[in-house]
Amino acid sequence: MTKIFISYSHKDRDFVRRIQRDLALELPETQVFYDMMIPVGESWAETLAAQIQQADIVLVVVSPDYLSSPWANQELNVALDRRMHGDTRIIPLVVRTCTLTGFLSLLTWVDFTQDYQEALAHLIWGITCEPPREPKGQERGTPLRIIDPAEEKNYHRDAKAAVEHFKSRTQEPMADLQLLFINYRSEDTGSTASRLYAELEREFGADRVFLDHNRIEAGAHWPEALRRKVETADAMFVLIGDRWLSARDYETGDRRLNVPEDWVRQEIELALKTNTTVVPILVDEARPLDERDLRTVPSIQSLAVMQALLLRRKDWEADFARIIGWLMNAGFTRTFSGVLKTKLDQK
Repeated sequence: MTKIFISYSHKDRDFVRRIQRDLALELPETQVFYDMMIPVGESWAETLAAQIQQADIVLVVVSPDYLSSPWANQELNVALDRRMHGDTRIIPLVVRTCTLTGFLSLLTWVDFTQDYQEALAHLIWGITCEPPREPKGQERGTPLRIIDPAEEKNYHRDAKAAVEHFKSRTQEPMADLQLLFINYRSEDTGSTASRLYAELEREFGADRVFLDHNRIEAGAHWPEALRRKVETADAMFVLIGDRWLSARDYETGDRRLNVPEDWVRQEIELALKTNTTVVPILVDEARPLDERDLRTVPSIQSLAVMQALLLRRKDWEADFARIIGWLMNAGFTRTFSGVLKTKLDQK
């Protein structure tokens, strides 16, 4: 069975859904995969990496948005590495007018900007290597051309440079992405916070998720560092366990939330003041907050009327998938987080 992976910008999702459906009908023995087909609960980065590694053909859906997407460039460079080793073929599909550059310009693309059915026929030709049937007397179009030997040398040189560039960039932050701040109380949800941070770091990248003991450098003035991170965060997860409301100061016996100097409280107050999106995360058996629970802390009382997400150890995969979905809907963009870099280094 021929395995096909589709690399695309999410702004071209409607086209991808259509082409996936049509290829399934025209080529039932072919398996076509794109990222929206990843099952809930599966590791997104690892599944995507495996699909690219296994693909016989990579369809690159080219548009201005695709060419300007750092994430798309990462997928493309991994496909390019496989092309260099003779493990896959790359077929560009132009869906919106743009100028192809680099190695893509060396390949004959399929033009979907005009006649969709004609372009589909030529794409099937490129996949099966069997020319479409034409009415008698009608001239066939030009097949996808093969790069000639003179171009192949330059192609490999550029491809190798692109792959090395990708390897060096996998750990760098991607521009214009958002920051998530994890607020927690160590004696209440410390272990959950650490696990959540580790899994979100893998999915979104280390510079997109903040947890105090992981991201504040030794010797830094931590109160100021915390304030800066809260002020620049786009979203805050407030982890609430069964001891969140009742936690008390060891020396005075006062409820910690009632103490103005309590850092959990201060972080939430600052987030609410700066219009950061605040999401309560109910951990394990923690119950939803009631406004009466926070009547002595009016500065954060609005937390009780905010829609919460669940994060339970017994249902971790399903709950974590819902958290990923919320972040994606909020505009957070996943990265490979070193998964593909590791696979490339192993080759």
